[in-house]
Amino acid sequence: MLVTDELGRPIDDHASLGDLFGRLGGELKKLGSAHVAVYRAKFGGRAKHAGIGAGLLFGALVLAQCAIAALLVGLILVLAQSLGMIWAVFIVVGIALAVVGLLAWLGLRQITAAGTDS
Repeated sequence: MLVTDELGRPIDDHASLGDLFGRLGGELKKLGSAHVAVYRAKFGGRAKHAGIGAGLLFGALVLAQCAIAALLVGLILVLAQSLGMIWAVFIVVGIALAVVGLLAWLGLRQITAAGTDS
């Protein structure tokens, strides 16, 4: 009587343990390759779009930083006409650092809140 596996291939009743482990290794390799192919097909397009989106967001951040720097320089030049350059720089930099500190504090609060179990 010929015994076959689920794919219709004949099974050797007298195969040695080494042959069976060799076949198992080949089957596991095929299974792993199939899983990798499925995940590549499933997530490959998403990763490409996410990478392009991250690059575009980074470019937007760089341009926004340049715009903010230009705005601060302009503010310094406007204030320098009435207060003098040194005081204008101190005021604008002090306000900018206060905003940076506030944003950092709020960000750290959110991160620590995310880390605690509530």
